[in-house]
Amino acid sequence: MTDEAPKRRPFHETVVEEIYRASSSELELLGRLIKATQIPRGHNEIIKAWRHQWQKLGWRDDNSGVVANLLEQKREAAKKAKEKKEEPSQRIFPPYLDQGSTGAAVNFLGLILKVFGVCGSDRIVLDGDYTPGGAIAEAVKEFQRELGLTGADVDGNFGPATRAALREIDVDTLTTEMFAMPTVGKEPESA
Repeated sequence: MTDEAPKRRPFHETVVEEIYRASSSELELLGRLIKATQIPRGHNEIIKAWRHQWQKLGWRDDNSGVVANLLEQKREAAKKAKEKKEEPSQRIFPPYLDQGSTGAAVNFLGLILKVFGVCGSDRIVLDGDYTPGGAIAEAVKEFQRELGLTGADVDGNFGPATRAALREIDVDTLTTEMFAMPTVGKEPESA
């Protein structure tokens, strides 16, 4: 005897298998369960199994409403999938990240500057604060110079020119070690 957990699989696969095994009373119970459960996928397979089994059991008509319920769930799932595809994807950086900005995008910008070893990036603290004239702003200016930007494009703001230059970096040169952050924690106090 092993203590291994049974292999898990999608819910609809289990439902289909149980429908094919069900007696008349079990099929009625499964019908109530199906109608009371939000089933995310596998609607066609369940419908096929349902129709097969009620015919096999000699039911004259399927007045259970299971097929109609599953078709409605299928329409709802398709509608949600379409809505999700239409949502714009979340960008790591807003179109313009400038001095005075705060939040996760600022931390990611600081991390990129650290990864690329930009001069002055060793002073960056990942606190989500893009302080005007601070370590991130100065490192961005240096980064802009390293990218070949000149004049007004060297302003310390992560704007269109800097974004465009950053796209030219060969991401295949990045390694997971570059993004490793030391874990800083407090030793537990002894009792």
